[in-house]
Amino acid sequence: MAQPRDASGPPASQIRVVITNKHGEKLVGLLHQTGSNKIVVLCHGFISTKNDSLILDLAAALTNKGISVFRFDFSGNGESEGEFEYGNYRKEADDLHSVVSYLCQEKYDVTAVVGHSKGGDVVVIYASIYDDVRTIINLSGRFDLKKGIEERIGEGSIDRINKQGYLDVKDKSEKVKYRVTKESLMERLDTDMHAASVSISQECRFLTVHGSADETIPVEDAFEFAKLIPNHKLQVIEGANHNYTAHRKEVADTVVEFITSGGVHGTPRCFLKAYLHRYNAIACGPEFAARHWQLHSPYLSGGVFLRHVHASSLLEPTPGGRTLHDWESFSFFLASSGSSLTSSSANRAFFSDFTGLLPSPNPREMAYLQLTGATDAFIVHSSAGLLLCCRGRVSPVHHYACDPVALRWMALPELPRPPAGERSGVLSVDAGDDSGCSASSVIKRFQVVLFDQRRQWDTPGGCLELEVFSSDSGEWTAMRLRYPSTFAGFMAFAPSFLGQSGTAAYWLGFSPSDKAVAYSSVDHSLRLIPVPGRVHEISAHNRCTAERRGGGLRYAHFDAADFEVWDLLPGATPAHRASVKDAVQRSPGARAFCRTLGWLAVSPKAFWRGVFELIGFDPADEDVFFFQARQVGRLAAYSMRLRKLSFVCQVVAGVTFTPFDMFPYARPPGPVHIPGMQYLS
Repeated sequence: MAQPRDASGPPASQIRVVITNKHGEKLVGLLHQTGSNKIVVLCHGFISTKNDSLILDLAAALTNKGISVFRFDFSGNGESEGEFEYGNYRKEADDLHSVVSYLCQEKYDVTAVVGHSKGGDVVVIYASIYDDVRTIINLSGRFDLKKGIEERIGEGSIDRINKQGYLDVKDKSEKVKYRVTKESLMERLDTDMHAASVSISQECRFLTVHGSADETIPVEDAFEFAKLIPNHKLQVIEGANHNYTAHRKEVADTVVEFITSGGVHGTPRCFLKAYLHRYNAIACGPEFAARHWQLHSPYLSGGVFLRHVHASSLLEPTPGGRTLHDWESFSFFLASSGSSLTSSSANRAFFSDFTGLLPSPNPREMAYLQLTGATDAFIVHSSAGLLLCCRGRVSPVHHYACDPVALRWMALPELPRPPAGERSGVLSVDAGDDSGCSASSVIKRFQVVLFDQRRQWDTPGGCLELEVFSSDSGEWTAMRLRYPSTFAGFMAFAPSFLGQSGTAAYWLGFSPSDKAVAYSSVDHSLRLIPVPGRVHEISAHNRCTAERRGGGLRYAHFDAADFEVWDLLPGATPAHRASVKDAVQRSPGARAFCRTLGWLAVSPKAFWRGVFELIGFDPADEDVFFFQARQVGRLAAYSMRLRKLSFVCQVVAGVTFTPFDMFPYARPPGPVHIPGMQYLS
């Protein structure tokens, strides 16, 4: 039963609210308004709803203290849209993000999020990914998600799911309660609470509450969270079971006390941004910047940004006759751990809302967005710890230099001649010293070069048209580079590979396939360089090139089942060759997963090239490459040194990433500052 309201507590009205998640599904929730803008979000557990009795009692306890509450149904549960799924931890964390974003837009101060049971795991994952709420409370969450499966759905159920692809869980009357698919089971098995726990910020105040007599999830799991989460408090309630049936007041008092004692630490980052803007002079100081960098950089310590873009609809032609698409996209950051990626199945990726890195559009940019239907921010290039972004994919009005760790941005001047199509580009910086970016560097000068993403290199008398921005002049300059005579007959239909240094771009040849165009932004020159010729399917995009940290290039392609690597410039020196099927056989986790799908029984080499697609290099370890298994929505890392392959994260099945959608990000040793950069406000 809910506890009676304190006499001093303001009355709380309840309003039904519908929020659309990132998948277009409607999430239904109830907003308990007390008149305060401070609000706590409550998350229910497995096969439960927002009307669970524990959730209701917590809502009553919080509103009695004058704190507003929002409780909602995850997608596929209760009144919310979507299909119920057994695992779904990442998607439910994304649902929670949609809720928090909505509440912030409505000017609420999201003081804390609280999750019970499976909801406890969701809030742990949420804190490790988004880091935008300063107080997190986990009630009776499970640490080891490989345990407790057969206890709930039946002995031998995992083997039955692997054989038939699913299992229907029934109640005593043989009525189907829910279905467990192989995909949802694997999603749960691949969810690593250890990796999530160690990724939570020191700034995040974290409370774990667990009952000593929990019959569903042992109290030992709570101690595992306590070992790993940095700023953590553990409260064990003696004699309490999983649902705190006889200890509701005790658990409610514990939650309320932790939230109300939080002070400024309970303020979410969306409000801290405004404080940083207000105290800009302090925030830009070297001591503050270094401290802020150390606190937030672990989330982007190194790895790759991956971007998926597709045209969702065709818009009417513009007055100028151009046809525009309404582009949709999603992006995420895949954190790198070098070769250790191949020894863990941890899901190291988190989705990123790059639109949140940019300021509000000005009137001209808003007019462009309304014309094109564009809403998303797109990464153009990454270099020196900065991202070059634009809002809208085709003919964007503005480009921005962004710091994704410190949440700062700088708008470049509007292009004098907006391009007629999609453009790519490179950002290069000069920190004014030999070391590049020191412990805290101010960029002395920087340059941005934009060019068409695809070129027709065999056009007689053709040229590469550039738009060049220099921080020295503060202006855009148009430039044309005539094709050298040696380019005659050269064709390359794929977009360019962008050097991480920001000083070069490369177009791999379709014909001839053993040549590539190299553009240098240092002296604005074009030349042909040799690359290894492809043996099979020269039309495929299953190859890539990238700059090596010590200089030179590394090139790789994946034909049939053979993965081959060369070091380029000077010459082409073979560095590695392997069979992907053999790599899977040597990797226990990947072998077990591929066996469940029946892949290991398939022998034709062409099958493996169709299953795994090469997408790029790991910037933290040039011996590690990333592949995608599009059919099952997974990304994998392959180590040349270990000759093993491991699945490292799960994305949406069927989504395609190409090497041109991957942007390596290597965090400098300290914050990088461009004069004129502003904190998000």
